[in-house]
Amino acid sequence: MKRLHAATGLLLALTVLTAAPASAGASRVTRCYADCPVELTGCRDTFIRGRFYHDCVRRIVYACRAGSCGSVMPPPPTDRCRGGVFCPLGRPICDTGRLRCVRRAPAPSLPPGNYTVIFCASGAVTIACQPIGTFPIGDLKLFEQAIQTAMSQFLAANGAAGCSFGAAQVAGADGGVNVTFSASCTDPSSGNTISESVVIQVRP
Repeated sequence: MKRLHAATGLLLALTVLTAAPASAGASRVTRCYADCPVELTGCRDTFIRGRFYHDCVRRIVYACRAGSCGSVMPPPPTDRCRGGVFCPLGRPICDTGRLRCVRRAPAPSLPPGNYTVIFCASGAVTIACQPIGTFPIGDLKLFEQAIQTAMSQFLAANGAAGCSFGAAQVAGADGGVNVTFSASCTDPSSGNTISESVVIQVRP
């Protein structure tokens, strides 16, 4: 029954998106759903509903008319918000209190000076927050890059290969900033991938 409802919803959406006359459009929609069920269901599973979902379905229908199924477009690098819909690119952040998409606030900066740096990590391995020293910091962006480079070298030296880091997120906290990023590494002995969330606390 659940699959039937999903199929019905997709057919209705495709009917709305088809600009051809009703009889011709209906037959094309039916053929596309029969020919490309995996891709059309993938649109629904990835985007739930909203503009990105309709763009995804439209893309599959166009590909279907050309003789192929195309592929489900990747989700945008934005938050999901009200109803599970991805936020638009111009307002990528979900205000979780009001459940609406908002613009990204400008990243805070730090005046040049000496700052205490505290390291925390959680995930496959949890490392309690601990100070690692006091450092002169003049450019926060360069500091972020230096931290990720140091992390990559440390992990590689300890047997974690193929590490990749997510984009750093900077937020003001306690007169300083928190620099948060994700790290994914592969264990060369087992081939398993582990993920960590790393927080670098910078305090005056």
